[in-house]
Amino acid sequence: MSYETVQLEVQDRIAWLTLNRPDALNALNDVMIDELRELFSALADEENVRVVVVRGAGQAFCSGGDIKYMAQALQTEKPSDLIAGPMQALTEMTMAIQNLPRPVIAMVNGLATGAGFNLALSCDLRVAAESARFSQAFVKIGLVPDAGGTYFLPRIVGLAKATELFFTGAMLSAQEAEQLGLVTRVVPDATLEDEVRKLAKQLAQAPTRALAEIKRLVQRSLQNTLEEQAELEARAQLRIVDQSADFREGVAAFLEKRPPRFRGK
Repeated sequence: MSYETVQLEVQDRIAWLTLNRPDALNALNDVMIDELRELFSALADEENVRVVVVRGAGQAFCSGGDIKYMAQALQTEKPSDLIAGPMQALTEMTMAIQNLPRPVIAMVNGLATGAGFNLALSCDLRVAAESARFSQAFVKIGLVPDAGGTYFLPRIVGLAKATELFFTGAMLSAQEAEQLGLVTRVVPDATLEDEVRKLAKQLAQAPTRALAEIKRLVQRSLQNTLEEQAELEARAQLRIVDQSADFREGVAAFLEKRPPRFRGK
């Protein structure tokens, strides 16, 4: 299946999803948002995909919403009529990433601003090049954050720091983002793809069912009491014990003193 603004390539059980509007710094227009929503939803059913990597073509990860599209909307009598559809699709895209039972890695090169920053935050892990830059730039054009930004950012950096970043739209270096816990690691630009590939391969060889359950548990942890979370953990553990071939393989490999060969089931 071909797409206008996004490229998809699957290698070694890793789906490489590339935002492909380099001349616009991979800004999210209505077409790209729709295609990303469709792709993330479809990947949930791809058994040969065990990890997803999101990256940007050219010099940026994603510069946020397409300002030219917004300017066109402002020429109409009711701009929200043109913006409402893409906003709904953006929300659905964010939920598709969160609901995807696979690890999702954001490979951040260059700018990740506005909704592009929040696209990265919606992924499970973020690896940034030394040249990467991050900004909640919405306030600079008189908008509020979208794509789940006001959900993800306070949970990572705390309410006070998140509010500062939202209010000021300050640009963060990759090193500052790492210090705040926004990215998993920062690596030299020249080795970014190699480092992400190494991490993705490690996750692709891990027990996929266990990773999916971990992702779901972590997402719910901040809303639950200790008792509620422990109950969810117990239920997930019992599902795996009864249903997961990878659990059986892990136990067998441990007893036989050999590396496990997980099959993702």
